[in-house]
Amino acid sequence: MRVFRFPFSGLDEEDVMTPRTLSISSAAIAVGIAAASLISLRTADAVSALPQPPRDPRPNQTRPATAAEKQLEANVRSTPQDWRGAQELARLQESRGALAEAEATLRRSAEAAPSETTRWQALAALYNRRGQFERAVETLEDAAEREASNAPLHHLVATFYFAKLSDAALRRHDRMSYIARGLAAEDRALAADPDFRDAMVYKSLLLRAEAQIESDAVRRGALIQQADVVRSRAATSGSTATATSSEWESVTAYPAPPPPPPVTGAADIEWVYGETSFAAADGMSTPKKVKDVRPVYPPMVMRLGIQGRVVVEAAIDGRGVVVATRVVESIPWLTQPTIHAVRQWRFDPATIPSAAAPVVIRAEARFFAEK
Repeated sequence: MRVFRFPFSGLDEEDVMTPRTLSISSAAIAVGIAAASLISLRTADAVSALPQPPRDPRPNQTRPATAAEKQLEANVRSTPQDWRGAQELARLQESRGALAEAEATLRRSAEAAPSETTRWQALAALYNRRGQFERAVETLEDAAEREASNAPLHHLVATFYFAKLSDAALRRHDRMSYIARGLAAEDRALAADPDFRDAMVYKSLLLRAEAQIESDAVRRGALIQQADVVRSRAATSGSTATATSSEWESVTAYPAPPPPPPVTGAADIEWVYGETSFAAADGMSTPKKVKDVRPVYPPMVMRLGIQGRVVVEAAIDGRGVVVATRVVESIPWLTQPTIHAVRQWRFDPATIPSAAAPVVIRAEARFFAEK
């Protein structure tokens, strides 16, 4: 019989199978297990003796409000018209998980000024962030029904339906329903203000969205033709600018939405920008701008023939940072690019008249297509 020696063991194959070897091996295994257990216990004791990070005693629960938030809430309750305060309070409440409190804050603020579309939009956006789209549009539609002559509020309803169409998971039936409800909202907006260009632009887009999913060629052609007619009305509408609310919008009240995904062929687009100028709005010396961002003139808006000027006021703190903006004159689809650009401007702190109080500038953006 050949004898095989196991490396590092000192045992032959014959030795492995003997009762004596098995007995020795069993004893060795028992000693090893006992030693490992002792080491494990000592290691556990040593680890438990080390400083451990504190655990949240109430995971997944609402955190308590700070003293500053409680004071802000008292101020907002005493002055329901304070939209900036309500915005900041709702942001704080939402950030600590108190969604019901944030909802109540925004609803009280909206009901205190029911004609202000910005307040209803903030409440609907809260529902949207929670995945409650139907509740968002139901809230807007209820508000618009009570304000039948408020064209911007009816238009706001339509914009939510239009934005929902980007959801790739929508079934065809739901998509058609949202388009129909969006068109109905824009029709109500145009009934209240026949020259409301924003409503015309979105109605044209909704008609084209319906044409894209229409299977009947004749019906599809009719929808596209109708969309072209509405688009032409928007391009020639006499309502080129509308005065807006005097409400200040805090730059930090809500984070800006993420940028859209890259557009196929975007590198081939020749981007056009609006021309800007600014001056101090309160007669004080004008601060020096050290960072400039130009507002984009969206190609689709340019093709629609929408042009003119947008005027925005901006509050600048002692650091030279824009902390709030207010729209003075607005043009559909050009106001938001202007706000987005102005909020990125930076100014030399040495040229700010007072570090204690923000300086207000009035910025003008001019959008005109080259002939």
